[in-house]
Amino acid sequence: VGGLMLGCRALDRGEPLTVGHLFAGFGTRTGPLFIVGLIYTAVAVGIALVVFGLLLMIFGATIVSQLWHLQDMQDPWTLAAMFGSMLLAICIGLLVFLLLYLPLVMAVWFAPALVVLRGVAPLEAMRLSFSGSLRNVVPFLLYGVVGRGPAHGAPIPLPRVWLMLRRGQVG
Repeated sequence: VGGLMLGCRALDRGEPLTVGHLFAGFGTRTGPLFIVGLIYTAVAVGIALVVFGLLLMIFGATIVSQLWHLQDMQDPWTLAAMFGSMLLAICIGLLVFLLLYLPLVMAVWFAPALVVLRGVAPLEAMRLSFSGSLRNVVPFLLYGVVGRGPAHGAPIPLPRVWLMLRRGQVG
């Protein structure tokens, strides 16, 4: 990301974009960028462990015992209840993970650009990135809904269009 930012700055200055820009971040601010990546990785692993531990404490014994006796279950209602409790555990885990992970993403979003382009120290860059992301919540939400929403929904109709093309209904 640091090299990408340097390439964008070069384009902004009217200079050509080269493949070397992709690796330029490693040459100019390698240490601070590595520290940002290390902090991000450590906190992300910590969040995953916390969420896994919480889910294990809350749902662990129930789900493990249900899975242990899965071959004994013949009643479809019992199986549906078991899968319902697993789905609940997955949804709660996902929500807790996103609640904890979102601030981390906010802290890392602008940090590489601040480190490479401004020479800001890693922790300060992450703090500034978090506050900048917090001030721009509405544009980020708009980007997520307008920009990313259709991109995630676009693959859904593609198999239907492919089938229609194969049957000769389109074209």
